[in-house]
Amino acid sequence: MRTFDGEELGEPPEGCATTGDVVVGEAPFGAAGAGNRAVRLIDDTDAGTTTMTCAYPDSGERYVSFGFNPQRHGGPLLFGIRGDTAAGGTGNAWWFGISPIAGTDDATVMVYDGAAWNQLGRVEGLSSPGEFTEVTVAATMHVAQITAAGATFITDLRRDDTVNLGAVVFSSSGRSAVGMEFYLDDLAVGTELTDDPVGLQFVDIASWVNPVSEGEPSPAFRLVSFRPIGAASGETFEATVDWGAGPEPATVEASGQPGRFDVIGSHPYSETGPHSVVVDVTGSAGTSGRSALTVAVERRSVVAVEPEGMAPRFPSVIRLDDGRLLAAYYSGVGHVDPQGLIRVTESDDNGATWSEPRTAVTGRFDNRDPKLTRLSDGTILLDYFVTSWEDPAGSRQLGTHVVRSEDDGRTWSDPIWLDTRMSCAQPPPAEGCASADGWSASHGPIVELADGDLLAPLYGVRPGSAGQDVDVRIYDGSGWQTLGRVEDFGTPGRLKPVSVDATATSLEITVGDETFSTDVRRDDTVNLTNVTFASAGTAPTGMEFYVDDLAVGAQAPPSAELDVRTFDDEPLGEPPAGCAVRGDVEVTGAPFGDAGTDNRAVRLLDDSSTQITSLTCPHPASDEKHLSFTFAPERFANGFTFGIQGDTAAGGTGNAYWILLSSVSSAPSQRATVVRSTDGGLTWEGDDEVTIAVDDRIHFQEPNLTVLPSGEIVAGLRATSNPQVLYVSRSFDNGYTWTPAEPSDIPASSHDQLLLDDGSVLVTYGIAGVANRPTGGVLVPDASGDWSGHHQIPIYDSGHGDQANPSSVEIEPGVFMTLAYDVPARTLYGIFTELADYRDPELNLEVTPATGVTAAVGEEFGDVLAGVTGGWGNPGASLTASIDWGDGTGGSPGVVTEVAAGHDVTGSHLFDVGGTFDVTLTVADRTQTRTATVAVEVTCPETDGRETVVIGGVDSGLPNRAAGGGCSINDRIADERAWDDHGAFVRHVGAVADRLLAEGVIESREHGALVRAAARSAVGR
Repeated sequence: MRTFDGEELGEPPEGCATTGDVVVGEAPFGAAGAGNRAVRLIDDTDAGTTTMTCAYPDSGERYVSFGFNPQRHGGPLLFGIRGDTAAGGTGNAWWFGISPIAGTDDATVMVYDGAAWNQLGRVEGLSSPGEFTEVTVAATMHVAQITAAGATFITDLRRDDTVNLGAVVFSSSGRSAVGMEFYLDDLAVGTELTDDPVGLQFVDIASWVNPVSEGEPSPAFRLVSFRPIGAASGETFEATVDWGAGPEPATVEASGQPGRFDVIGSHPYSETGPHSVVVDVTGSAGTSGRSALTVAVERRSVVAVEPEGMAPRFPSVIRLDDGRLLAAYYSGVGHVDPQGLIRVTESDDNGATWSEPRTAVTGRFDNRDPKLTRLSDGTILLDYFVTSWEDPAGSRQLGTHVVRSEDDGRTWSDPIWLDTRMSCAQPPPAEGCASADGWSASHGPIVELADGDLLAPLYGVRPGSAGQDVDVRIYDGSGWQTLGRVEDFGTPGRLKPVSVDATATSLEITVGDETFSTDVRRDDTVNLTNVTFASAGTAPTGMEFYVDDLAVGAQAPPSAELDVRTFDDEPLGEPPAGCAVRGDVEVTGAPFGDAGTDNRAVRLLDDSSTQITSLTCPHPASDEKHLSFTFAPERFANGFTFGIQGDTAAGGTGNAYWILLSSVSSAPSQRATVVRSTDGGLTWEGDDEVTIAVDDRIHFQEPNLTVLPSGEIVAGLRATSNPQVLYVSRSFDNGYTWTPAEPSDIPASSHDQLLLDDGSVLVTYGIAGVANRPTGGVLVPDASGDWSGHHQIPIYDSGHGDQANPSSVEIEPGVFMTLAYDVPARTLYGIFTELADYRDPELNLEVTPATGVTAAVGEEFGDVLAGVTGGWGNPGASLTASIDWGDGTGGSPGVVTEVAAGHDVTGSHLFDVGGTFDVTLTVADRTQTRTATVAVEVTCPETDGRETVVIGGVDSGLPNRAAGGGCSINDRIADERAWDDHGAFVRHVGAVADRLLAEGVIESREHGALVRAAARSAVGR
């Protein structure tokens, strides 16, 4: 048991190897109290993965227990147990994850099977920052039991095949800046278990069910599957399901897969949203298990299911001229596929059902990210970009292509390349452009302008923008310090010299022609021993380095004979003799530069996410150490690390000095651009390509364009900012110039923009910084205004990391369908949302009636009737008002005007009778309606006291009687008002006469006299 309370603050835990920001820190959380210390792991950088590895004796069993506290849970905590492989390397025998569930304090416990993450179950309160939660793992070589916050799961899904169990590892979840801060305390590790784990492994946990109409039973659906582990043969099982009101019996059926069972249940869900469900399974021999899950009740349709071995990704959807929906999507064996396809499908019932998918684009290479556009003449354009994976040195890009359909997507033309200056050639060569030579890609649909021009949004890098310099960095135990830069050292094709002279207190390193001195150490060791080389991280880095002419000595600088290895006589395809390796490390031909065609060197290759590639060669312990070698970087990617190990006082091994060579040119700034077509997309004008945004600090990627009704074009840009948010740029001249890109608060990655009729934009996106990058959405009510400050909602989460890239369409007013996919299920879904889902619940529409409102008979009324606050939507299009004047004349539209305090509602009306009238206002925004009553006092300021009713100089002969509210009939006629139309005036008098007759002021024969006098008058002529 290690409590860490006696260990030094601000230092890594003793005896454990660390990368990134790992130190002992104050941890006074909950019951731990003041003075408690724990290990803190922080990952706020994309420079590397934060890890802690603590060595323990090898055994066939392992027990691990620790306290877990997440202060910032931007990504999952990964942890596991390492072991030695039969091939002599090291692997992660068991690899678990604790992944936060957005908007809750709960978390999902996951296990990695070597190819994908598998959910074990949901644990309430596991991601709460208030307390330490105990997590335990009891593992043998074949099965592991994990318990978190009292919830227990069992699994036999291993990551790597190892021959034993050894070190315990904790890690952040990738090299991106994930905003992670975890605390680990009370670490206890043992080598023996009392009993082998026995239980039920739950798999294929249900994540959603379609809602049903109120009162209708839901169809039965599979809640979860389970497989007994270590249980007695022939055991039978029963299950109950707690839908929220207590356990109910459920059905257990044999699954289609041997040894598996399905739990089937039915519940009449009618309200959408997340619902917690608990499944308890009990076996006849006493084996039992519980699965706590969340069922997302949401309206969803199945758009497409791909064949076994394939999966849909990167969808796009539009509405055709005839009202049908057309969807396109990428189909491949993985996130990339050497020959990825683009398939299309249609729906004629607003997305409820879909046609059998058919292939629209295929070919020799990987055809990616399809995006659909419908032009004003009905032509459908489908743009996509093409990648070649045939070159072992890395991917090559062939740019963005467009195919067109004149028959609503039934047939497609040959592809046309979009001309761009972000290409190594125009057009690119048949084998594509290497990343260093300039490349382009796309992730947004083409848009059509009012003048018929088309704009295609692209992103990429221009030729010549990649340099070859290298930064030399050294690790200080918590982060990398830069010593300096060496020009042109990263150029491939040449072996270049590196030498290191180290003592217990200082280091001198020479890289090429540059020499740097430092006293920065990574670990505190009592001597200097082995030399080690490694790739920089466990993500697939595309790294390929060659090390040759390795010389090691016990004096610095060397004054005695060195141990020198040229590798020229060592077997090709084998690891270097006497050195420990992990990953792809072997002796191979290295005919670089002046080395000659027969030269051999050690190649370190890292194209895998399973482990770090490393080479460690032993050397006797000494107080000084000299290391020199020649180095050729064929693919630099994340970087090349090397150093000198030593023994620690605690009996372990540490890296006394740890050096990183990182290419400052491997990732030139990616820019967002537009290219133009003036002939409907038949040709594209690359020479006139316009840059939307470029910045030497971040990449701008995956631009999407929206043409607003005003003609303004808004570009939403994915950015590699920290935190990652959507950037917005605007053009007011049809895309020829753009405003500087400004950040919004939308945490968007791989987004889609859907323009609505009122000028608002629905943005759907992968939620950056959240585990598994689920799909979210926000409605920007006034797209010409600020894109920040609007209500963001979750839409869909497959529970797997390979998701998002959504596309949306409005299937009926105020109802949207967003396409999203589940890779393990091989399914493309349509997720339905409504306008009300995007309204901020705090934006309640409030109408405040005006007081003391007065009007005069016969005079046009136009004063403010009410004030409006809290409405949601674009004020010019989304707030509406109607008015019932309360005097029997009916209603008319109100006018909504923006003011400092919100909005005012005014109306225009002519009262023809005095009195107090209850005027009724009805005010609505997109999702809310409010009514209010305003008392309006109508008077006659100066009563017309003539004896008879005179209309425009024509005497009707009718006595001018009192007509209510202190007014006479003459007052109500209002012939003094300016009338633009005589007929309108006569109709007005007729309406007044009708009301006077109904009120008993005049008789039937007098009604005609009034109308005839009005007709004979000159009013309005």
